Amino acid sequence: MRFLLPIIIVVFIGILIISLSFFYFQDSDKNISSNNFIYIVDLIYDSGEINLNELFIKEGFTPDRKIQPTLGYNLQIISSYEEVIYSFNFMIDSNIVYDVFGEESINPTSTNDYQEFSLVFPYFSNADFIRVYDSNNNLKLEIDTKILNCGDGTCQNYEDEFICPQDCLL
Repeated sequence: MRFLLPIIIVVFIGILIISLSFFYFQDSDKNISSNNFIYIVDLIYDSGEINLNELFIKEGFTPDRKIQPTLGYNLQIISSYEEVIYSFNFMIDSNIVYDVFGEESINPTSTNDYQEFSLVFPYFSNADFIRVYDSNNNLKLEIDTKILNCGDGTCQNYEDEFICPQDCLL
């Protein structure tokens, strides 16, 4: 009889864990990124300003963002309810370091005020905006994800039956 109580407790804890994970995955469905699809955002940094060059949706994988800078810029994916669906920090390093052997009179560091770069992050079908903030939380860029024109009646090269079923019928 005294062995029965620990078995009942273990079974109860197991059922509780399974139940909680079921409800967690049910509730998080609204912000699940579409499998294997990513945003690729080509940006231009010019003297402190960030501008959109191009926005793509492609099949691919997102980088592991377990380690992020604490300072710098913050990118947020925003839903139509103004909820942050996804967020990460990134840096724009404008320093160029020259390694000149034996030349002490040359300044080894200068700055680059113009850069083109790309960011890769998960695609979310319920995303309305992509916003980029600087380290002082000033909005530097807002991208309306609806510019990709899902629903225009034409299946674009970045669309398929999962991303835009109304344009790309099976």
